[in-house]
Amino acid sequence: MPVSPHTRYDATKCIWERSTDGGSIWVPSYTGNYTNLLADSLLEIWAHGDAADPSHYATSGAGRTVGRETTIVKLGTNSCKLTASGANAALSQYILPSTSYDQGLDSETFTYGGWVYAITANKVRLHFVDGVINSYSPYHPGGNVWKWLQSFHTVSSSATYLRYSMDVADGYIGYLSAPTVLHCKEGPIHWYPSPCIMGTVRLSRAGPAIVGTTYDSYDFGRPAIVRSIKLGVKTPPTTTALVVDVNHWDGSASQPMCVAGSRPAIAATKFAGEAVPDGSYQARCFTGVFGDNITHGRIDFDIDQIGAGNPGTDLKVNIRALQFCRPWETLLGYSDIK
Repeated sequence: MPVSPHTRYDATKCIWERSTDGGSIWVPSYTGNYTNLLADSLLEIWAHGDAADPSHYATSGAGRTVGRETTIVKLGTNSCKLTASGANAALSQYILPSTSYDQGLDSETFTYGGWVYAITANKVRLHFVDGVINSYSPYHPGGNVWKWLQSFHTVSSSATYLRYSMDVADGYIGYLSAPTVLHCKEGPIHWYPSPCIMGTVRLSRAGPAIVGTTYDSYDFGRPAIVRSIKLGVKTPPTTTALVVDVNHWDGSASQPMCVAGSRPAIAATKFAGEAVPDGSYQARCFTGVFGDNITHGRIDFDIDQIGAGNPGTDLKVNIRALQFCRPWETLLGYSDIK
């Protein structure tokens, strides 16, 4: 933005401002894109388990431990706890990896922020890097509180990638909630939601229902979290309910996402039924499948019980799942979506 006597940059807010009266009253002068470029900014998808990296993120640093935190949380139901033990550690997400970086972004400005929780001062901060230039937010002041940290980054003319992270010094712990990256000159003073979509995966079993396993399956192309399961039949079961198991393939077995007694079912004489996952958190989360590795990315269903009279026919299993869109997906390579 050109600087004039009626324009200024406020470094404490990381925003450009303009004067409405010649220099006494200043208001934000918004220019840029206010879409969060990070996927899953509320850290919802943990397909590899509660003690592994969240699905859209990666961690680094020898000896580190990472975990899904449900008690110390700022926004949503989860935050990410990162413990550095033996080396500095980082929780990061590539906005654009080296295989997808576009030189048209050279010299562009990005602003970034996030809610950070830390015990000790000057040990946890946010970090943005483009392969050449590193920029950092102020350190967290400590004190067992959530603090919004933010800064801005001007991309190098020789940049090779764009990556956001929370950095934790060796021997300390940091928590991250609501990370945000914007392609603009004004710093995010609060969280911006990641673009998302609620889609439906349809699995089916034609003809009369028969008790058995893995009747149909689907491989997700990007991380997802299942919100609900809706069943439907052409002819309803009679006498007893038709009961289904919907599962997460963990590499060795199909893990049910609903506990026994609350699995999706269609009551006798009814045409539909519904359930919400209430089993392990991991079982409702999935990663993207690329190539021949389907571990943590395949969803399937079993039939546990059929109607004792009419079993129920032409079963449809509609699985409603939340997935996050990448605003710059047109720049991402095929395998970079995950």
